[in-house]
Amino acid sequence: KKLSIWQLLFRWARNLIIAGCIAYAGYKLLIKKYFLKKKSKLEVIKTTNEQLNNSLNDIKHSINQLKDSIEAMNGSIMKLSVQKQSIDIDSSLKTEIQSVKNLLLSRQQFPSIPSVAPIIPTWQLESKSSPTKDKESLNESTESKSDLGSD
Repeated sequence: KKLSIWQLLFRWARNLIIAGCIAYAGYKLLIKKYFLKKKSKLEVIKTTNEQLNNSLNDIKHSINQLKDSIEAMNGSIMKLSVQKQSIDIDSSLKTEIQSVKNLLLSRQQFPSIPSVAPIIPTWQLESKSSPTKDKESLNESTESKSDLGSD
């Protein structure tokens, strides 16, 4: 059988389309799945490496901040220790001054106060005897009034 040119072109086109479909399916299923995946793994490794580098930079930054804060605390501790030493020196100086003061102002340094019995002045003694005299005179005047009223 002799085929016409159109039929021959049609068969070639059909075979070409079928081969193209098979090649496309093979590309999708085999080549892209196994060979091109290595490229995406490489990208994953790159992104992971970048994330790791970023994390390391963050850790370095945190360590530097921690170092600065430790240095600041160390300075504060030094200042407090110097203050405590000066306070200790001040307290020892105060105790020494207090002991010298006690020695200088002790009771042995001053004469003792003589004991003297209290003496009541004479004018106060007279006023003590006058209230009894006033009572006696008051009693006498009330008796005399009562005698006058009974008459």
